[in-house]
Amino acid sequence: MGQWAVVTGAGDGIGKAYSLELAKCGLNVVLISRTLEKLQVLAREIERSTGSRVRVIQADFTKDDIYESIQEELKGLEVGILVNNVGMLPNLLPSRFLSVPDEIQVGHVLSSQVHREHDEHR
Repeated sequence: MGQWAVVTGAGDGIGKAYSLELAKCGLNVVLISRTLEKLQVLAREIERSTGSRVRVIQADFTKDDIYESIQEELKGLEVGILVNNVGMLPNLLPSRFLSVPDEIQVGHVLSSQVHREHDEHR
C-alpha cells in the first residue's frame, strides 16, 4: 500500500472523519474539497495531532476542468487509498443513477476514468 491517502469531500462530515482516522493510522493525506479555508484548518489539525504530512487541493467537482490539475498535484505520490466522498447530486432529491441526465452520468464516468488512468501510470 502507498504512503498517501486521498480524500475527496474532505472539508466536512465523513470525509473529514476519514482524513483524521487515516492520518491516525500513519498515512499521509491529500485533502480535496472546494473550500480552501476548511481544508487549511483541517490540514493544520491533522499535522499537529498526528504528525502526518498533508497536502491540500482546492477543487470544485461541479466543474469539468479540475481533473488535470488534480492529477498534476498527485504526481509522484504513492497513493494507497482513495476515499471518493465528494457529495454531488444532480438535483435536490436523491435519484437512481441511470435516471439522471446523460451529462451528469458522463461526468461521473469521466471522473472514474481519470482515477483509472492515474493508477495505470503509477
